Amino acid sequence: MLACGPAGPEFIFLLFFPLLLPLGAAFLSLAAVFGGSFCFRAARDRKVRRRLSAGQCENCGYDLRASPCRCPECGTVRRGRAWNVAAWT
Repeated sequence: MLACGPAGPEFIFLLFFPLLLPLGAAFLSLAAVFGGSFCFRAARDRKVRRRLSAGQCENCGYDLRASPCRCPECGTVRRGRAWNVAAWT
């Protein structure tokens, strides 16, 4: 067998390295997008839970202690069976 050039693992690495670099960059950018959207959603859910536990509207943060069914500021119906008058019937 005639030796035409390098045929070891270095040659395979040098052959596929130009393909791995853009694929790695694409993977990292997708991971950043999905990770960022996960963090955004977790922060939004935390804010909604905090507002609901404080008796505020989940949408605008208006104090709902005097109005148990619907927010007078933005019109959002409160979550849960205890606050939903339509569910009582």
